[in-house]
Amino acid sequence: MFDPEALERCFTVDILLDGLVLRTTYADALVPELLQQGLGGAHGFAVTLEPDVLRAASVLEARLANLGTPIGHPIDLENESALVDLRPTCKLRWLGGLHFEGWIDGEIAATLEAIVDGETVAQVRATAWTHIGDDADGQGSRNARAFDFHVPQRFADGRVHRIGLRKEDGEQIPATAVFVAFPDGLAGMIDAIGDHGAERLRGKLYDQLIPASLPLADYANWRDRFPLPEPQASRLQLAVVVAGTAGAQQTLSTLETQSHENWTAGVIDGQPLSVDSDALLEFLEDAASDAQHVVVTMAGMSLEQNALARIAAAFDAYPDAAAVYGDLDFLADDGRLWPLAFPAFDYERMLEQGYCAHLFAVRREALLVGLEARPDNLYRLFNCLMDHTDPRRANILHLPGALATLPKLNRVNAGSRLSAASQMHLRARGVGVEMIQQQGNLFPAVRIKRPIPRERVTVIIPTRDRLSLLRTCLDSIAPAVERCRADILIVDNDSVNPETIDYLADLPRRGIRTLRIEGPFNFARLNNQAAAMLDSDVLCLLNNDIEASSDDWLEEMLSRLAEPDVGAVGALLTWPGGVVQHGGVVLGMSFAATHAYTDNSAMIRVLSIRCSWRTNAVR
Repeated sequence: MFDPEALERCFTVDILLDGLVLRTTYADALVPELLQQGLGGAHGFAVTLEPDVLRAASVLEARLANLGTPIGHPIDLENESALVDLRPTCKLRWLGGLHFEGWIDGEIAATLEAIVDGETVAQVRATAWTHIGDDADGQGSRNARAFDFHVPQRFADGRVHRIGLRKEDGEQIPATAVFVAFPDGLAGMIDAIGDHGAERLRGKLYDQLIPASLPLADYANWRDRFPLPEPQASRLQLAVVVAGTAGAQQTLSTLETQSHENWTAGVIDGQPLSVDSDALLEFLEDAASDAQHVVVTMAGMSLEQNALARIAAAFDAYPDAAAVYGDLDFLADDGRLWPLAFPAFDYERMLEQGYCAHLFAVRREALLVGLEARPDNLYRLFNCLMDHTDPRRANILHLPGALATLPKLNRVNAGSRLSAASQMHLRARGVGVEMIQQQGNLFPAVRIKRPIPRERVTVIIPTRDRLSLLRTCLDSIAPAVERCRADILIVDNDSVNPETIDYLADLPRRGIRTLRIEGPFNFARLNNQAAAMLDSDVLCLLNNDIEASSDDWLEEMLSRLAEPDVGAVGALLTWPGGVVQHGGVVLGMSFAATHAYTDNSAMIRVLSIRCSWRTNAVR
């Protein structure tokens, strides 16, 4: 829907069934055909209607909102020949810089060609999966083949380019995009053509919001071209402890090139990841008696030239920090350098992956207190700092940007050490747990199962009709609910279908309570009103379109909730086809809230992408 005399305008559209407005939408979606004709292109609209609603109607129409002007011709729903699938068959999206992603319909992995300004520049393999649409009943949604690629760096030239796709047989794909990328960021390009104060500020903001113009596979070059700011000079004396014999010489050689020169180092001989507490105490009392800050690293770690300088500057800038850790790089088998970007301190991840224990720095007094626990490996050395303090208030600081390159770990050996270390730490905190060693990738991995407190748990499920969804949901969660002796409360919001009403009336016979709440369907309002009438200790807020994929999901969430400082726990959700819907919500590109891990393989364990946060309002 567009006005050829005013292409900048976008219109609101009413969708009518048998003359009654059913849905209102906005015509601002990209239409490649219009774009190719020079008509702007962002004038399309699309809606998904429930099949049951369409089957009960005769005529479908679109009209200009408020004015009633017809858009196109009415569709005779009783004439099947008039019905065509107008859903898009592909999509191409620019992610910033030289990075693109998209999808194409098809069961078989497709090979596509990326065309920039008429030139073939890359081959694209659509081998992954993504989920298109979000209809609860699956009628308006499907899985599609997904792809992700970068175009060559020569297109990071500050010019506007147009990119499209075509199949190997030459068939053009109706998906295009326009992009612009800069070799050294927009701010750098503005500097190159002359210092324009206001424009440079605008360029810096652009560079923050749009990723730099290099693909992740070229990370090594990216590091060189976009170096971290130089840290403030510090006079702190650092003691550096290298744990382990194998690889110690490699670590010592990178210490010799440090920009921060005020340090004393010692090697604690032993097996990889092991620590001799007596030898460590002797080193601190003799060779490093005047150092108030201690850097601990596993042997084989290759420190960046400014690693010690950054650590010292961090302690200067954050005098309350008890410990500091930073990001790492690792070398793949093909010789490429890849980044490991860690989060702010994550206690659960520390227990189950030990991710921050391979290189960290700690204040001397805190380390001496921790050494009273006689730790015998790096994982225990790190977590003993929290044996007698609230782990989430331990003032552990994360430094963004790689401090070192990680050597390869023997994950079996590391896993057994991590398991023992986490169990000893939790025992010191008075928490009895079951430890299950898992198969990690770069790092070791263990699964921790805490005992579930004896608390009343109620699963709240708001619903309105859609009986098939509700029935599937209740049947699938029944084993988990029974194992946890939980209750179920169905919140019925104005269901009118006779079959649904009969089903709800029969639920009390199965021990399932119901609560009827009238008014517009609002998930938050329904849950709030249900919660207000319950005296349960724990509430599980569940959609009626959820189908459990295991019988221990509720136990797992309650186990995570057993930590006294955890107020809410979320779970990994997948689409019916097995593609990840989300594993929590994070701040994504342009600082927008977005689903984490979308479109990844569902084989990722729920434990590894669990979302939990602190709050006092839920529990």
